[in-house]
Amino acid sequence: MKKIYLSFVAFFLLNCGNIFAQSTTTSDYQNRVSEILTAKDYRIDILNLYRENSSLLELFSTHFLKIKNDKIEVDFPYFIRNDNYETAAQSNVKLNAPIVKYNAKEKKKQGLWKIKIAVQTEQASKYDIVLNVYYDGYCTILVNSPQKKGVMYDGRIKVRN
Repeated sequence: MKKIYLSFVAFFLLNCGNIFAQSTTTSDYQNRVSEILTAKDYRIDILNLYRENSSLLELFSTHFLKIKNDKIEVDFPYFIRNDNYETAAQSNVKLNAPIVKYNAKEKKKQGLWKIKIAVQTEQASKYDIVLNVYYDGYCTILVNSPQKKGVMYDGRIKVRN
C-alpha cells in the first residue's frame, strides 16, 4: 500500500511540474507575440484560403502579409475567383503600400489580438484587413474590398527567438 501511495505522489508531482512548465512556455510565447505586434514589425505566412462556400483550399506556397512600421506588403493568393488554370496567377493581389489606419487591441478573454488595418493604394484601391492573432501564433486574416466579397485566410505569425 505504501508503494502505491508513493507512486501516486511521485506521478502527481511530475505532472504538476509539466503543467507549470507548459504555462511558462505559453506565457513566454504570448509575450513574444504581444511584443512583435505592438512593435509593428512582423510577418504572417498564409497557409489556407476559405472560399465563399466555406471550402478550404490549402496553399503550399510563399504567400504572406508583412507589417513594418507604417507600411504593409502582402501577397494574397486567389483573391479574385479564377478557376481557369491558364490565368490563375493573375488572380493574386500584391500590395506594397502605406497603412492609412492601424488599430490593435488585445482581447485577453478571447486570448487574441484584434488588428484592423486600412490600406489605400496609388491605384485608388481600398482594402480593409482584419487580423485575429491568437497567443499561440495562429492567425485569421479577413480582407474586404469594395471591388469584391471578403476573402478569409489563415496562417501563422513568425515569432523569432
